[in-house]
Amino acid sequence: MTRSAPRISATLLIGSVLAINPVLLLLVGAPTWVIAALPTLCVLLLQLVWRRWQYRLPTVYAINIVALGGISLHAEVVVRIRYHDYVMEDLYLRHGNYYHNRPGLRTILRDKEYTVDYITNRDGYRIGASQDSERSVDSVDWLFLGDSYTQGAQVSFEELYTTLLYRRFPDRIILNAGVSGWGLPEARAFLSARGEELRPKVVFLQIANFNDFMNVVERRAGFSDYLMQESEFVRLLLQDMKYRNPTELPLGRWVEPFYPTEAENRRFNVLYGPTSPEKERDIESFVSVLGDIEALTREIGARLVLVQIPTKEQVSLRFLEEAVTGLGIDPRLIDLERPNRIVKHLADSLGLTVVDPIAEWRESSWFPFFEFDEHLNARGHEMLADAIAGQLSEIRMEGLPRILSTTYAGDRYPQFTPGGDSIVFQSPRNGNWEILQADIATWTESWLTIDDVSETHAVLLPGGLGMLFVVGDPDSGTTRVWRAQRDGRGAVPLTPSLRYGAIPAVFPGGERVVLPTWGPRPDDPPSLTVMHLNGGRMEKLPHTGDGVWRPAVAPNGQFIAYIARVDGQLDLFELDLSSGQTTRLTTTSWDEWDPAYTPDGGRIVFAAQAEGNWDLFAMRREGGALLQLTRTSGDEWDPQVSPDGATVAFGGEYGLMRGIYLLPLRR
Repeated sequence: MTRSAPRISATLLIGSVLAINPVLLLLVGAPTWVIAALPTLCVLLLQLVWRRWQYRLPTVYAINIVALGGISLHAEVVVRIRYHDYVMEDLYLRHGNYYHNRPGLRTILRDKEYTVDYITNRDGYRIGASQDSERSVDSVDWLFLGDSYTQGAQVSFEELYTTLLYRRFPDRIILNAGVSGWGLPEARAFLSARGEELRPKVVFLQIANFNDFMNVVERRAGFSDYLMQESEFVRLLLQDMKYRNPTELPLGRWVEPFYPTEAENRRFNVLYGPTSPEKERDIESFVSVLGDIEALTREIGARLVLVQIPTKEQVSLRFLEEAVTGLGIDPRLIDLERPNRIVKHLADSLGLTVVDPIAEWRESSWFPFFEFDEHLNARGHEMLADAIAGQLSEIRMEGLPRILSTTYAGDRYPQFTPGGDSIVFQSPRNGNWEILQADIATWTESWLTIDDVSETHAVLLPGGLGMLFVVGDPDSGTTRVWRAQRDGRGAVPLTPSLRYGAIPAVFPGGERVVLPTWGPRPDDPPSLTVMHLNGGRMEKLPHTGDGVWRPAVAPNGQFIAYIARVDGQLDLFELDLSSGQTTRLTTTSWDEWDPAYTPDGGRIVFAAQAEGNWDLFAMRREGGALLQLTRTSGDEWDPQVSPDGATVAFGGEYGLMRGIYLLPLRR
């Protein structure tokens, strides 16, 4: 080492720290261990290289590599802080041979024809603004695969055709896995990777005549794709090369599969009669990949349904004339029905159902597409939902539940008002549970509580005497019952300060309630307690089993149904207040929950976990066979019977969709 070595070492040290600056790493969101390790390793590397080679070529390479890394890091920070608004947002993550939405997205997509909130959950599936982004879905009934027509980023989540289908078939778990730019190979890769895990009963594969018949090849991500995924600087550099602005297109909008040259139409345009080896290979690949998807669907025990989306030129003579005239295409060479014939022939050979709305859309007074954007507008999503629902003739419509909630946030515990025309329920609004009321006909909501405290399990007192609800943390077992006026004002605690309580049930007349109460000591478990509303006098009732919970009072006030644990199993019991005798109503091998009497007192409706999920059942008080009211892949809880005994309101969860539902009560 020469005498100038300390000076050179100091220079290397300062230069390397400036190049791989830990502050810059912090600004770009690097993990803590990277912030600590990368600059340290950089300094050590340069010191080792200098000691070993001094001014030789490896030293030059090492210094240049570090310098380039530092320049890139500086550029990344500058772009993220100063020019972030100029960078195309990256909505997707690579997963092997396919890409999918980034988890936890919360962004706004804007164009001259729409402004849309775009939100995804922890798994990258699109959700509405009211839904919990931390919720996952592990199995589905209907899985929708497709490109941007299924993704529907041009309309709100509530306007998506898959959301509209859910409102028609609310007891199905429906998952929209559509992603912009997907072709059939990406759909095949996703199904291969996730199909067995999601276990769908039906896979709906959306096919767009717009571009699904060209470039039907498996697209593997290159190095630049991964760089663009992680770096805003690289994305800013490459976005104009990777993605075209619609204003730069020949007609100022996307018109695929139409192209401005005869050679391009021969190669790519499935609607163009003259063909080419490339086009024929694409069609062969289309047939092959679709066959693979059908085989994968069969392997996971599902059925495949094809949903074919026409182009706006196939539906509208005006847009067809604009395309062929503006691009100089001979209209006599256009075969508008060709992709539909290809799909129909292939579906017939594989025994598949095809939803092809082209004929209905041509005759409709409504136009399903945006004027400039090539995608479906809100009316188009509604029309597509109509077309798909019309093909599902094997699904009976009678006896299906009706979803009442207009959001999917997780409304729970419905209670009918005395007239039966409205429902009081709890909903996770504003970060905590609030009590709301809505009329059944229009579901116009009004807030009964609005504060920073969670109020749950509302119970109405007869004669307009107000309502009861639960306040506190159920996980810590420190809940108490409060009483308020009917509009939620004047709330005061009902249970005494030394006793906890939850989920009361009201006796006829409204002078007494029964609820589980317990003390702060571990040796004071929940017990059935009758509380007199005037005076607060409390009486403990006899009960069977441990963990007594969820009491319900019979309409005549003589019986109390409740759940309790015996030998580790939650079963239904009934206490006869006149005799003090308890009857065990169920002896099943599964848990029961949430008993509720019918208005005549002859039957009890309840939830039970008979098949791995919660379904609704009914039984006669005197005993007999259980009547299963629901048999779905979702969960149904909290049943309450309407005053006329005709319907059951309940809280339900079907994948990412949750709310209040109404079901006819079978006799």
